[in-house]
Amino acid sequence: MEPQGKLDLELGEKGFFILIFSILEYRIRVFERRPYFLNNVGIFMKFWKEWYNLEKEHFLAILVWV
Repeated sequence: MEPQGKLDLELGEKGFFILIFSILEYRIRVFERRPYFLNNVGIFMKFWKEWYNLEKEHFLAILVWV
């Protein structure tokens, strides 16, 4: 099934990127098919919550595939 709808990519604070999907189904599909890599570097994604403060965002755990 080819993706439909609109996908916007924005540069957020602290070097974070924000993906905005116009169709919820495709957002869910992207999260189900991870992990993703770019130039052999892992891309870590989280669902956005309205109360996120990127200045205080810290990673407590990172999954690593061996």
